[in-house]
Amino acid sequence: MNIRRAKKQDIKNISKLLINTFNKFLLPYFTKEGAENFKNKKLSTKSLLSRMNQYMFVAEEKEQIIGYIEANLNEIQLFFVNQKYQGKGVGKALMDTIELIVKKKKNNVIYVKASIYAVPIYTNLGFKKTTGKRQINGEQYQPMKKIIN
Repeated sequence: MNIRRAKKQDIKNISKLLINTFNKFLLPYFTKEGAENFKNKKLSTKSLLSRMNQYMFVAEEKEQIIGYIEANLNEIQLFFVNQKYQGKGVGKALMDTIELIVKKKKNNVIYVKASIYAVPIYTNLGFKKTTGKRQINGEQYQPMKKIIN
């Protein structure tokens, strides 16, 4: 497995991974309107291209994108792993990459608005809940943070 910065030519495959994973695992936690809004504003090729200035990394296996993480310094924006590769260290490797960047920027906290589905995943990665569940624009989420050393 290789972790590297996302490139413009990856965007179509990243979007496909994100939308497929979203539909399989996250859809039940959104209203119909909220799901469409989230897909258009966060997962579409157009929206991904508009955020190429973010910290965007892919996990690759045999030239296939199997995972993706996006952050704007110390806040995780998107974090997805292909179902076939979940539980195999892909997510941890992606998160470790972001943690290194946060440390280099002299910060020691990472925040995330975790989907309800992903709370156990973030908990396993060392994140803690900061408040109760929230809902905005048809999306349920759990604010969490991780202190890194």
